[in-house]
Amino acid sequence: MAEQFTSDQLVFGDETSVDMRTLRRKYGRSAVGFRAVQQYTQARGQRWSLVSVIGTEGCLAARPVPGAVNSVEFFDFIVSEVVHRG
Repeated sequence: MAEQFTSDQLVFGDETSVDMRTLRRKYGRSAVGFRAVQQYTQARGQRWSLVSVIGTEGCLAARPVPGAVNSVEFFDFIVSEVVHRG
């Protein structure tokens, strides 16, 4: 690969998501003979995804997406914001 491409020609894309849920453990520890009990309100929110591409220059393009990213959305992001980047 090093013979065919320079580092400036390589880019890497990734997708991540968050849904604003409260991070809680499912299990806990307690003293012998006692149950581990914790009461809390589960906060739920809208899921957001972020698709981005980085290269040697840093972040080249990013797009926040409400909900999950499917293959059509990812392809559109690559074509419109990475390939046709001016």
